[in-house]
Amino acid sequence: MSSLIKHLKQDSVRILEIGSWVGTSALTWSEAIYSFCPKGGSLLCVDPWKPYFTEQETRQGDNYSGMQEAADIGLAYELFLHNIKFAAPNVKISHIRSTLPECSDLLRQDGYDLIYIDGSHHYEDVLMDITHANMLLRPGGIMCGDDLEVQYGDCNQELARSHPTTDWIHDPLTTGGYHPGVTTAVYDYFKSRVWSQFGTWAALKVDANTYAIPKWENGEGILPQHFPETAHIEAKKILSPPEPKTSFGNFY
Repeated sequence: MSSLIKHLKQDSVRILEIGSWVGTSALTWSEAIYSFCPKGGSLLCVDPWKPYFTEQETRQGDNYSGMQEAADIGLAYELFLHNIKFAAPNVKISHIRSTLPECSDLLRQDGYDLIYIDGSHHYEDVLMDITHANMLLRPGGIMCGDDLEVQYGDCNQELARSHPTTDWIHDPLTTGGYHPGVTTAVYDYFKSRVWSQFGTWAALKVDANTYAIPKWENGEGILPQHFPETAHIEAKKILSPPEPKTSFGNFY
C-alpha cells in the first residue's frame, strides 16, 4: 500500500479511501504521505460503519461475529475516530458516514490522486465502488484496493462466479482461500490482470475509461509504526527476497 504513494512521485497527494473500519489503513496512508510527500496531503474516508455481514457469515467464525458486533454497537466507528488522532501532522483526515454510490455526486468537484477500495466484498458492491471511483480519479492517478488474493485467470472461474455474495471461499486450483466477489469484479471492470502484491491490487488511469497495468516489480514503502513488533518481524520475512539478493530491510 505505502509503496503506491512513492510510485505517484508527487509532493502532495489527495486520497479517497472506501472502507476504513477502525482506521488502520488510514494511519498507513498517513505515514506513507508523511514519508514520501514533503507537502503532505489529505485523506477522505468513506464508510457507513454499519453491520454488513449476512447471518450465515456471522455463524462462520469469531472474526465475522466480532466485526458484526463491533459495527452494531458503534465500537468500530469510535475506534476509527480515536485512531486517526495519531495521523501525521501534515495529513488532513476527514470522513463521511456513507457508501460511495450514495455520496459520489458530492465529491465530483475534486479529483483524487489515489482511490483505495476496501469496502464490501460482494461482487455488485465492488463493481459499483470501482465504477463510481473511476469518475473521481484524475488521469494519471492510481486505482487500487485490497483483498485480491487470487486473480481471475488463476482460479476456478465457474466457482468464483457462482458465489457473488459469499465473502470467502476456497479455490481448488490454487488451494487457497480468497474473496470471489473481489476477484470477479476487478476482472470484469479492467478486463485483464492488474498489478497485485500480497492482496493489494492497482491500475494506472490513462484517460476517462482507460487503464494501464503497471509493471512495478518492487516498491519502496514503510512498515507502519502502529503495527506491533511481531507484525514487523513477520512482514520482513515475507517481503525480503532470499539470499544472495539484497534484503528490503525496513522497506517494501
